[in-house]
Amino acid sequence: TDTVAIHDPDSGDIVILTVSRSQRAQVNVNVDLRAFPELRVAEHLRMGGVDLDATNTEGHPDRVVPEQGRDASVRDGHLEATLPPLSWNLLRLVPLRH
Repeated sequence: TDTVAIHDPDSGDIVILTVSRSQRAQVNVNVDLRAFPELRVAEHLRMGGVDLDATNTEGHPDRVVPEQGRDASVRDGHLEATLPPLSWNLLRLVPLRH
């Protein structure tokens, strides 16, 4: 996986972008967030699949689109997420006060 995180100090939001390069297996991701106030997953978008030749066309304009991920949560100061093979993922975390 390749991962980058962006923190907005004004809002407290964190955006994590991560790519699963695994061709067959799901990838479990664990991010230590204990340096931040309590957070929750506000959004998890993902795109991908095993068909690397999949594209949007005039006849099929929605073949490759973001979908809601459901396998991410924050527990005990850690983000835990399961990423499908060959996927791009955006996880937006917000402070519990939002």
